[in-house]
Amino acid sequence: MDDVLERNIPKFIPSLAFSIARKRSTTSKTIKPPGKNWPRAFEKRQRAYQVSKSIFRHASKAWNTMVSGNWAESNMSEISLPDDSCDVFNIIMFIAHWQFDKLPATLTPRSLVDIALMSDKYDLGHLLRAVAEQKNWLQPYKDNSGAWASDINLQDFTHYNEFRVYG
Repeated sequence: MDDVLERNIPKFIPSLAFSIARKRSTTSKTIKPPGKNWPRAFEKRQRAYQVSKSIFRHASKAWNTMVSGNWAESNMSEISLPDDSCDVFNIIMFIAHWQFDKLPATLTPRSLVDIALMSDKYDLGHLLRAVAEQKNWLQPYKDNSGAWASDINLQDFTHYNEFRVYG
C-alpha cells in the first residue's frame, strides 16, 4: 500500500513562528518541528508554518502552557519542535485548522503510530478521534471481523492513543 502521507507532504523541517498580526489583536505563530534528523536537516531543509496562536493554544494544554506560561517559548516569535515529525505536525495542523480536505485518505501503520505518539506527547486525542473515524484511517488494518490485525505497530497505536475506532 502506498503511503499517501509520504507522497503528498514534502519532507521538510517545519518551523513554527508566531508573529503578531498588524490589524488584529490576535496573534499567530509559525511552528517548526524539524523531525528526527533535525541538526543536519535544519540547516538546509526547513519548513515554516504560520498558525493562529489561539488555535495552537486551544489544540493542546501542553501547547497552551508553552506559549502562554512562564516558558521561554511564550516570548519567542519563532518556536522549533526538534523532536517532532514535520509530516505528523502537518496533519495535526490541518485538523486543528479544520482543513480536512487536505488530509490524506489513507495512512500507513507507521504514520498512524507517529500520529499517536505526537497525540500522546501533546494530549491531542480529542482532536483526532472524530477525524480518524471520519477518514476511516484504521479500517484497512482490521480483519473481516472488525478485530485489530496482529501488526505490532497498530497495537502500539491503540496503546498510545486515546482515540479508538470500533467496528
